[in-house]
Amino acid sequence: MAATPKTDRHATDVSVARPAGGSSSESGATIHPSFTFEDADVVLCSKDGISFQVFRICLRLSSGWFRSLYTLPQNEASSSTETIYMDESSDTLAILLSIAHGQDVPQLKDMDEVESAIHAAEKYDMPGVLNYIRQGLLRFAEQHPVRVYALACRWGWIDEAKVASTHTVKLDLLSSSVLPSLNAMDSADLARLMFLHRQRRDCLRERLDSEEVFYANVVPSRCQNPTCNAEVIHDKWHQLKYHWLTTIDKDPALFSSRTALLEGPEVLDVINFKCARCTKKQYNTESTLTNLRNLLDELPRAVEIPPIQF
Repeated sequence: MAATPKTDRHATDVSVARPAGGSSSESGATIHPSFTFEDADVVLCSKDGISFQVFRICLRLSSGWFRSLYTLPQNEASSSTETIYMDESSDTLAILLSIAHGQDVPQLKDMDEVESAIHAAEKYDMPGVLNYIRQGLLRFAEQHPVRVYALACRWGWIDEAKVASTHTVKLDLLSSSVLPSLNAMDSADLARLMFLHRQRRDCLRERLDSEEVFYANVVPSRCQNPTCNAEVIHDKWHQLKYHWLTTIDKDPALFSSRTALLEGPEVLDVINFKCARCTKKQYNTESTLTNLRNLLDELPRAVEIPPIQF
């Protein structure tokens, strides 16, 4: 169950000074410059000592928690200002209260701030904040794909989760830098992500081994020169397959770069591979590159998430 903010026992008897255009109260508390409303009837104080002079009606309209709070009997001393001490930082409160009061919203700086804002929005039942965060969540997907994926899955944001999962293919999910993010993930969501990475490896192996697409997989093979017809061992092709299958596991960031793979020395060796007897090139350059390019493009890139059933 979500924790609740701490409220002053004599909240309706506490008055907070609001000097015109001032930045601090008589008690020494700093007032947030965007929330210095002279006729405010509530002061929210962040855990880092920043005060927000706001309106009770805005809190009631935007927050289920405050709506419930203000249905309780209130002290008749309506001329005094209530002070509520919050567990959140001033940065988090600025985001929540800017949305609640229809003001310009501070830009979310990083995923820590995103998660703090979402936690607070959930705690105080503020769907408007959640919608705002959802709209900008994918801005962090490339740098923090696993955290964005986990967050999107938790809230049932399927489109965002799928996009974030496409960025995880660059990561080794078992690396020490990624594991902490996986620990916070629901087991079903983690299984889908692990399956995506496993599916990519299996599809890669299956398509590289295809005899229909790649002539080099046919055994035994003969030289493409009909007047030669010597037996050909496609060692360069097998080296390319080994390199790609190893890279997708050990260096997924490199493997996610199609250009780096197709211009790598292994591909050049395959294109230039010749019969040892007659020196005829064994592979058509254009069709080989096209087949390899199509193979990479057709690998699974996003998790499959079933629609939520209501």
